[in-house]
Amino acid sequence: METAIIIGVVIGGIIGLYKWDKERETKEKIEEERNSSAYVKVEYLGGHPLKSEGIDGKLGALSVEDNKVTYLHLLSNEEVFEIDITDITDCSVETKESLNAKRMALVGLLAFALKKGKKYVRIAFEHELGEQEVVFHHEKDKHHEIVEQINKHRMQNI
Repeated sequence: METAIIIGVVIGGIIGLYKWDKERETKEKIEEERNSSAYVKVEYLGGHPLKSEGIDGKLGALSVEDNKVTYLHLLSNEEVFEIDITDITDCSVETKESLNAKRMALVGLLAFALKKGKKYVRIAFEHELGEQEVVFHHEKDKHHEIVEQINKHRMQNI
């Protein structure tokens, strides 16, 4: 009986250490991303042909790197989708008014979902399904910084 208890405690300890190590790795990865100048917390509003629906929560992180733009799920830090920097055809700051009916149809947004006066980051890119656009919103008004980072990397890859 005592042996079974000891074995149970040892196994429980090993499982606990494994979970702790995985949590530590995830926290370190998140912290590393946060320390990157290109990491920004955003709200994904839609548009990616493979991920327009079914994302568990729309809050995530946009990571701009030399060769790609990656959208990560905020809670799990898992990649939702990435866009190769060379596939990006346009990147701009938009308002509800400037996201006209054509663009809203492309990204699958309804006009009432956008707030008047707010700014949005629009990324247009080539995809195997044709020209696509994704739209993001940043609460702290860093839209121009995001667009500047993306366009800087685009120019470096020409």
